[in-house]
Amino acid sequence: MIKPIAAALAALCIAAPAAAGFTAHGSVTQLQFAVTDLAPDDGLDAFYTLGFGSSSYFALGSESLQFDGPVFLPEKTFETPGAMLLSGPSQLMASVTQSDSTGIRLHTYAHTSTFLTLAPNSSFTFSGVVSADMSCVVPCAGGFAIARAALRTVVPDSGNSDRTVAAYAAAGSAPAEARTFSLTYENHSSRPVELTISMSADAYASGALPVPEPTTYALLAAGLGVVGFVARRRGRHKDRASASATASAS
Repeated sequence: MIKPIAAALAALCIAAPAAAGFTAHGSVTQLQFAVTDLAPDDGLDAFYTLGFGSSSYFALGSESLQFDGPVFLPEKTFETPGAMLLSGPSQLMASVTQSDSTGIRLHTYAHTSTFLTLAPNSSFTFSGVVSADMSCVVPCAGGFAIARAALRTVVPDSGNSDRTVAAYAAAGSAPAEARTFSLTYENHSSRPVELTISMSADAYASGALPVPEPTTYALLAAGLGVVGFVARRRGRHKDRASASATASAS
């Protein structure tokens, strides 16, 4: 009787999750930049010019990759086991994938920004999709994904000078979020306006082992209880058999 139960318990332990198995992904995609003439009859063209830019990217997986440079949204691809980063004219993406129980910490982060000069009587629109998602094969102990996009004025004005949109996902809470955005600044003045554009994508995995389901603990406890009961019962049978043998001999 004990052998079948022990075998069942062994099977239960083997079936218990031993790998983290989750993916975190943050991205800003479908990027578009547009300018509109607010005074088409003034004889002046609507336009914008990009100024100094900067980017800071890194991917930490089985190895570490990093890029820092004075350029906005450069074409870059970082790929190392467990971590990936993509950057280009229309997207910024960071992702990590934890597929085993080694406990390695994974992190991919990308931030890029630039100054922008907007001509008088011009409107500038920065649009796209920010998204973040996290999927777990089993309950995750930690990890998150974030994506952000922002359009700001360098010198705060009386209007809405800070326009920011973000998407967030985390283990144990919001599993996914996606937002279509269109951030616009209208320059109705007769002078150029300085703006900044910034974007970031962040994905992180703590490397912690998965949290077993409560039912796993309950089944394990029940199985151990049955094994103990059977062992005690067999012990009592042996004691009775020994007592009977002794009485017969005397």
